[in-house]
Amino acid sequence: MATGDNVSETAAQLEFQLKIEEAKARQEEAKAKQEEAKSRARVEEAKAKQEEAKSRARVEEAKAKQEEEKTRQLELQQKRKRPSTEEIEGSKRMHILAGQSSSSIKAVTAAFHNPGFFDIHVRGHVQELDIETLLNDNIKIKNDMMGVIEKCFDPWKSCDKTNEDSIQAAFDSSINNAFYAIAHLTSLKYLNTARCHYLDRKAPDCSFLFKNINIVQDNRKQVLTDFIVCAGELKKSDVDIGNNGVVGQISRYLYYVLIEQKRHKIYGFLTNAQQIKFYCLEKVEGLDLCDYYQSKPFEFFTAVPKTSSSSSSHNVRQTTNEKSNEICWNTYTLKILMKFLTMDWQFYGYSMLNISPYDYLYDDKFNIEVKSGSGLTSIVYALDQNTNVNNGTKRCAIKFSKRNEYSNYFKNEVKMLEELKQSKDSINFKKYFENILASSPTGKFS
Repeated sequence: MATGDNVSETAAQLEFQLKIEEAKARQEEAKAKQEEAKSRARVEEAKAKQEEAKSRARVEEAKAKQEEEKTRQLELQQKRKRPSTEEIEGSKRMHILAGQSSSSIKAVTAAFHNPGFFDIHVRGHVQELDIETLLNDNIKIKNDMMGVIEKCFDPWKSCDKTNEDSIQAAFDSSINNAFYAIAHLTSLKYLNTARCHYLDRKAPDCSFLFKNINIVQDNRKQVLTDFIVCAGELKKSDVDIGNNGVVGQISRYLYYVLIEQKRHKIYGFLTNAQQIKFYCLEKVEGLDLCDYYQSKPFEFFTAVPKTSSSSSSHNVRQTTNEKSNEICWNTYTLKILMKFLTMDWQFYGYSMLNISPYDYLYDDKFNIEVKSGSGLTSIVYALDQNTNVNNGTKRCAIKFSKRNEYSNYFKNEVKMLEELKQSKDSINFKKYFENILASSPTGKFS
């Protein structure tokens, strides 16, 4: 029995030790879990602090950017101040215009001659316009089309470049020839406006509008400002197109249109029949001022010795000439001009009316005659029946929406008018309003 008791006691001791070891193991495991939890907590705390630091950094960065923008705006305003008494007074006159109508702005700027406009508005604010990069996306004008286009511009090449009337007539003929040849590629229509004076008794020589807009010729002066998409100015070959006066002139015309149409951006060009420069005006956000952009000059022609005619660059097309050198097209420049005139219609920044050159505006039946009225959401124009059409229709008008967000107002208005026509008072209603001939399903016009 003693031996059995010893065995039982030994077994009990071993079991007890085993329990002690298990308890220790559980304690160690619990301790390890506690350490792991503490470690995770420390990691989470570190992450939280890191995120908090990042958040603070973002807030500080946003504040810094805000301050930087404020500083930039202040510097921009300071930069636009002029040192001379005359220029400071002119600047004061311009700042008084804040909140006034576009006609008031034009009334004051009309007091400046072109060099004066350049000094007040443009000098010191001209930035580089990389027109080549801007036009890169236009792949409509192919190299194999340039022979036809150069033929269209023969009048421009051969005209008397010392005579403005000759230059104007040649440009008119050349652009109209080119637009006829590539009608499917452009959204624009060209008008000679040298004597139209639609901008407060002034006007650029060349005006472009969407090709679905027809205006009664005798009334262009009254309504053309509303539809100008871009513009150009022509000078004689002996005029330096870098001269402050002529730069001030094209800048002034573009400024007038931008202010009148309340748009953000407008493009134009200036040429002396030998070179061409492109311009862009952009309205400065929150200010009654513009940023002015000017491209480098591009040469229209190059002189090539007759003996080298057979080995000339593919970039230059040859023509015959009586002189020792042949005057040849710089095809690259002509291609840039045609790419500029065939850009997608949104490129030009026209936004006065909610229309595109692909809207059917019944331009085959009616011409826009005169502006009848203008409100917050729309402008109404009286129409003149096209002389080529005789359908017995009485006097008509077209109403254009100013913004896409007003389209629902237009659709509701058409619906209400249709309901009024069906009402018991429709006879009285028809005394003043006969019918809605058509309306845009998207609410652009009616």
